[in-house]
Amino acid sequence: MAGLVIVVILVVVLGIQALVASHSDWRCNKCGTTFSLFPVKAALLPHRWGGQKLATCPECGARSWVHRVPKET
Repeated sequence: MAGLVIVVILVVVLGIQALVASHSDWRCNKCGTTFSLFPVKAALLPHRWGGQKLATCPECGARSWVHRVPKET
């Protein structure tokens, strides 16, 4: 029973992370480039409180804590 609870919690948390990531872009702290992440990848990346993710910028190649910004339409 405890194993099922853990699985349900993980699915819910990853689902929420994927939903937030699908409505957000990310801004590189090094070069300022705004880019998108695949929602599942964004959900699995290391993260900090406040919406930061540890990601690699596709433009400059820097691996840094990127900030979430609203997706441009």
